[in-house]
Amino acid sequence: LLGGCTGLVSRKHYFWVGASYTAFQEKNGDRRPDLLFYSVAWGFRPDSWRTEYPGWDWRLFVEATGEAFGDLQINNLTLTDTDEHQLLLGPAILGQYKSIAVEAGIQAAIYRNTGLDSGERFRFGVTGVYYF
Repeated sequence: LLGGCTGLVSRKHYFWVGASYTAFQEKNGDRRPDLLFYSVAWGFRPDSWRTEYPGWDWRLFVEATGEAFGDLQINNLTLTDTDEHQLLLGPAILGQYKSIAVEAGIQAAIYRNTGLDSGERFRFGVTGVYYF
C-alpha cells in the first residue's frame, strides 16, 4: 500500500487531492487485482456558518472519488472482463463541535467502465469522530 495527499485549507475554502495504490500478492494461484484509488475535493465554509466557540462549525464539500483495478486471477487463470474503473461525484457536509466531528455524504456514479456490473449506483456514508 502506497498513498499520499496534499491540499490547501483556509477559513473559507478547502481543496485537496489524494491517491493510493494497493498491490496484492499471489497465493495458491489466486490473486486479487491491484487497486488504484484517487480523490479530489473542494470545500466551502459560508460566512454565515462560521460560529464562535463553543458553537457548531459547518462546511460543505463536493468530492470526486475514483477507483480502478485489473482482472482477477484464479488458479493461475486470468478472468477477462473483471476489471473496472469508475468515478463517483457528490456532496458532503461536515460539522465540528468542540472535540466532536460528524460528516455525511452521498456520491453517484458518473462514469463506469466495467466488465462485471456491480450494481453500485450510489454510495452513502456517515462518519463520527471524537478528538482526544
